[in-house]
Amino acid sequence: MAIPDKRGCFDYFRPLSSLAQVLEADFTNRNRPTRAQIFERFSLHARCNYHGRELIGFPIGADPDSIHPFETLEVAFNEWVAFERHPDDTYVDTHCWTFTPASFELIVRDLIFLKVIQLELMEVVEGGENEFYVHLGKPPSEGARHSREDFYRKRAELMRRVLDESSPSLAAQLAETTSQLQSQNAHYQTLLSQKETQLVRAEEARAHAEYRVETMLNSKS
Repeated sequence: MAIPDKRGCFDYFRPLSSLAQVLEADFTNRNRPTRAQIFERFSLHARCNYHGRELIGFPIGADPDSIHPFETLEVAFNEWVAFERHPDDTYVDTHCWTFTPASFELIVRDLIFLKVIQLELMEVVEGGENEFYVHLGKPPSEGARHSREDFYRKRAELMRRVLDESSPSLAAQLAETTSQLQSQNAHYQTLLSQKETQLVRAEEARAHAEYRVETMLNSKS
């Protein structure tokens, strides 16, 4: 699956979805967005001023100061009030769920541990501009399942990662740091290449000098 990463799209300011919300949707056999989800989406809708363009999908790690919410709070509220007064069955499309890679992995691993879903999480891969990729597969045999201790250790790690991913400033800092490290690496590679060239020339000069010394020592003229 390719899943939108809330850090790189119009869901930027929305809170992350939780396991409790997923279970509630399952227990109530929900088959369409709730009015609360619709309100949340339209009241917190965001866009990014990215290199002079207004985008609702943008690279993860974009400058947080360039991302702004739409001014649609009153409209979203009035639409909810109107629906409560005159309910209808009109379907309104929206993102019901918001994830980062770690928050999605946390929920799926919890659902597998609770045996709500009969799947195995094979991998979660980041790398898309504003989405991440998930590979689910057939569950292993009972004997191959991880222990309870392993599950809770991994769960704690994911919870900490969720907090790290939820910090826009941290994401921007990581992107900037990565860029700086790449630039420094390129610089050091250039220096290393220059030093290697100098070393080769020095070795050639040393060999030539030794040859001249040996020639003079062996000369009978």
